[in-house]
Amino acid sequence: MSTKTTFKRIALVAVASLGLGVLSVAPSNATAIDPTTATLSFAAGATTATAAITTSESATVAVRSGFISTGANTETMTVKANIIDAPSGGLGSSVKILLTDTATSATGVQAGTASKTTQADATSGMTISYSAAATVNATYAVSLVTPSKAGTYTIRISGLDSNGTSALGTPIVPLTFTVTVTAPVKTAGGNSVSVLRPYGKVVADGTAKTDSTVVASKSAATTVTTPQASIFITEDNATGTASESLTVSVSGPATVGDSTSVRPSATAATFAYTGADTPIYVWANGTAGKATVTVSTISGLVLKAHTVYFAGDRTQVANAADPVPLTNLRAGGKTLDAWQVTLEDAAGMPVIGKA
Repeated sequence: MSTKTTFKRIALVAVASLGLGVLSVAPSNATAIDPTTATLSFAAGATTATAAITTSESATVAVRSGFISTGANTETMTVKANIIDAPSGGLGSSVKILLTDTATSATGVQAGTASKTTQADATSGMTISYSAAATVNATYAVSLVTPSKAGTYTIRISGLDSNGTSALGTPIVPLTFTVTVTAPVKTAGGNSVSVLRPYGKVVADGTAKTDSTVVASKSAATTVTTPQASIFITEDNATGTASESLTVSVSGPATVGDSTSVRPSATAATFAYTGADTPIYVWANGTAGKATVTVSTISGLVLKAHTVYFAGDRTQVANAADPVPLTNLRAGGKTLDAWQVTLEDAAGMPVIGKA
């Protein structure tokens, strides 16, 4: 599932850069701001925002706050976010807040102590403070992070005074961020790939999207200790979230399984999709011949029918001057210990091979 993950969708507009201002942890003698000077909004002054994501994504919205500091004391404003409605099991989903920018009307200011690189728990909120006469603004990114359940989430974003408990008065109105969450689409599309390699080889050892020719010994089933071939499947779809289970069926002398140490007996099986790096293995069953291994998704999409050859005893050809079959046929200068399949008989059986 590629990648296509956290903070994938941004609601409304990106956070505007407002310059760097003063930030500090609110001191114990902080006083409440004048609520009539406070502002809290989404982009363009809106009080509502929406987003649509899947459970594998995060929804982020920019929130802007501001107040006028009198300079008489250190004055603060805190922004918090809470989930007030969610599908069953979704109230515990994570909401984060990150300070992205601050600005004041004062000149010669220095950076404060708050970090702009670490998200905080939005239910605890994030506070800015100032101790001089100035207009103090801040911009935050509030995020619903990879919610656990599909459904509709309603997030309330509030501005609080220095006590951290009492809401600022009119004209401050809590903001509403509504996020529609759907389950990711798991169905694989036609661009999914299934490719065959000899056991011990990976996809990169052959031509992309093209099966390797696999010819293996028919070895008696009781002596087989490793697979003879590997099938690598990469599922994909338009959203990069394909993860269907797979059905594999065998026609011919082979069995399939997901272990490299336990010889399977199944000629048809269902496998959970665990990623392109986890292959399905093809094993000999002791009979020579051609096996066709067909890989499909659980929804019925046929990815590919792969062919694996299992060779029996090597074929020998008698010398014309000596009817005793002493000469082993080899192609392309192969040595006596090498072998190469060149033909199939009517049943698809390799004509030339090695036991």
